[in-house]
Parts: sequence; C-alpha cells; structure tokens
Amino acid sequence: MDAALDKVKRQVSPSQYQLFYLHVIKKLPAKRVAERVGVKLPEVYFAKYKVSALVKKQIKALEKSGF
Repeated sequence: MDAALDKVKRQVSPSQYQLFYLHVIKKLPAKRVAERVGVKLPEVYFAKYKVSALVKKQIKALEKSGF
C-alpha cells in the first residue's frame, strides 16, 4: 500500500493528494477537509475518486509484477 501511495503521490497534484490523504487516510469528514483546506466539498470527493482509482490501479500493477 505504501509503495502504491508513493507512486500515485508523484502522479497527482499536491493539493489533490492532500485532500485524498486527509479524507481517506486520516479519515476526516469531507466537509471538515474542505473547510480546513479552503476548497469546495465536490473537490474533496473528486480527489478521493481520482486518487483512489489510481491507487487501486497501482496496487494491481505491483501485485502483477510480484512486488
């Protein structure tokens, strides 16, 4: 998981990764993340959707390569 997150972190913007990290990894409510970072709520959900999809894809690739 850490290897996948590290690779994905380099593929997305720092702000998107921050939103994903706070909401998904740190389990903060989306509304709280949006207020804390100063973005609109849909941006938090979009970052979650986009980064989660990339993480899943990366995990599959790492499993396939025998990592």
